[in-house]
Amino acid sequence: MPRHELAAAVAALFELTPPLDSDADAAWRALLVSRFGTVRPFLKLLVRAVDFGATPEGAPVLAALKTLPDLMGRKKVGPAEIDTLLVGSWRRLVLSAPGLEPGTVDWKAYVFCVLEQFHRMLRQQEVFANNSSKWGDPRAKLLAGDAWEQAKPTVLASLSLPGEPGGHLTARAALLDGTYREVAARLPDNAQITVDDAGRLHFAALEPEPEPASLLDLRAAVNAMLPRVDLPEVLLEVFSWTGADAAFTSVTGGEARLKDLHITIAALLVAHGCNVGYTPAIGGVDALKYGTLSHVDQTYLRLATYRAANATLIEHQASIPLATAWGGGLGSVLRIMCGAR
Repeated sequence: MPRHELAAAVAALFELTPPLDSDADAAWRALLVSRFGTVRPFLKLLVRAVDFGATPEGAPVLAALKTLPDLMGRKKVGPAEIDTLLVGSWRRLVLSAPGLEPGTVDWKAYVFCVLEQFHRMLRQQEVFANNSSKWGDPRAKLLAGDAWEQAKPTVLASLSLPGEPGGHLTARAALLDGTYREVAARLPDNAQITVDDAGRLHFAALEPEPEPASLLDLRAAVNAMLPRVDLPEVLLEVFSWTGADAAFTSVTGGEARLKDLHITIAALLVAHGCNVGYTPAIGGVDALKYGTLSHVDQTYLRLATYRAANATLIEHQASIPLATAWGGGLGSVLRIMCGAR
């Protein structure tokens, strides 16, 4: 599909979609509240059985989720007992639904309001399940402690960042504010941008510039030189250069190392990184049998071994002249593959 047609379709979609507080949305939210019986059985279990954590952005939603079991079954719940800052487009149903007594809220509607925001925060990983490989804290695999202190100078130098963020953030904020003001000053004379009565911005479609023949030839030449290899093969080759697979040790500490463990680890890293599960990684050899994949996943892949493998990769990259010339190459394992040969 041409880009301008796709842009026009997206614009039409936003034009046709009603706002969140429209009557249509209010209708389906009211219908959802009538199905409260589907939520009641698992709500208390969800809060009690799963150890959730949150970033500062998701903390209010998680706090509201943990208070929901205390509201269930009560005849009267007051506004002071809920987080009214979270109700948003549910405000009409939660705070002023027909039949509500003065000074009370519809706690069933509030439950669905919190669950909707909880689901959104979970997808954005602002709320996470501790000790979960898929829904865990995305910050947990970052370098920390001594490993971070050792890598910090190189990382900051490669990104051209100062050690203290205050001055840098102030400069970025000033630049952003100046850019906004400059763009706003040009809006009245810009025929490519219009503002409708509802305050929405509309941008005229931009025609793509034709690509020169030299760029097409260069792209074809580069593509022809790139090797056609599978991602697991790339990981196995990186393991052979760096020995990073040795960092994945058994949680028991005394278990003998499995045969072809590096193959199993490479398959699991691809399965988790691409979010495809075990099925595509299962093969005919013992190292790729379902039982082996499941055992290694539960026994060898954990936060401590991820950190150890990450530190090994960074240490190896620091010894590659080409990666050093690029600023350390700390942001991507790809630079190991490019620079080590």
